[in-house]
Amino acid sequence: MSTDQKKAEDLILQVDADDLERARVLINDAKKRAEKAWIPGNMIASALALELHNCLLTSDEPDEVVDLLRRIAAGIEQQIADNSTAIPGPEVTRH
Repeated sequence: MSTDQKKAEDLILQVDADDLERARVLINDAKKRAEKAWIPGNMIASALALELHNCLLTSDEPDEVVDLLRRIAAGIEQQIADNSTAIPGPEVTRH
């Protein structure tokens, strides 16, 4: 890989990381507003699941969304099996 390609890849990864952080802040703020409005946690989770499904349907990269959802599900399954409270988060990657 050339130096220019490496720099471009590093820039893309940084933009992705920045976008992820901005999205997390916005979604976390919305979740907090829902909690303050006394919306039950299971309804918040259901709404998030529906929005994840919409992301899958409208994504330019649906395979990456499917892969992410599978990794999240596997992490939750592992958490249940381990009786742990920590759910591993998805990594920011580019294919």
